[in-house]
Amino acid sequence: MFHYIIPKSCPEVVSCSGITSDGEYWIYPTATNGRRTKIYCHNLDSVPVHYVTLKNTNRFIGHGETNWVVQEQCRSDFKAPLTSVDFGKIQINIEDMEINGTDYTFASHSGSPLKYGHTTDCNGGASKNPCLRFGNATIDTGGTGLIFDPTFANYRFVDLFCKLTCAELEGAIQSSSKSALSRLLNRK
Repeated sequence: MFHYIIPKSCPEVVSCSGITSDGEYWIYPTATNGRRTKIYCHNLDSVPVHYVTLKNTNRFIGHGETNWVVQEQCRSDFKAPLTSVDFGKIQINIEDMEINGTDYTFASHSGSPLKYGHTTDCNGGASKNPCLRFGNATIDTGGTGLIFDPTFANYRFVDLFCKLTCAELEGAIQSSSKSALSRLLNRK
């Protein structure tokens, strides 16, 4: 009689199969009620780390204080470069599917990197002035089989894709420790 062990984590992939090559594996995490989830297992030969591979780059662009509104006038002399980060994979804690937004292993950035789910633009709210907004974000979980947990939502997603432009002073998509961008769930 054969006993099949269904891996719930990357370390279990190693212990069940002896595989030590980084790559995409089907994992059955407890946090997803044992639903099959494609996870990128990194560092399998040492201390495995779990990632979700994003099919489309998730980009966050922030603009600092060089774009402050001065005496109700829009700045025409804003100074580049903008701060930006492009995520190809996001690290997760497999036990609860929480995102580690400050892991940049599979990200490229210019300037001080922005945390996953954050963007800033220091030109004030749209209701206060008509200045251009430079901070923006593109969040796309399409093709991953995962969605952000709507029970943590403090704003709305249109299905699996969200694109927005900052319109508030130091605006952030995610401002609390628990928000829609902190946990991923399997799509039903």
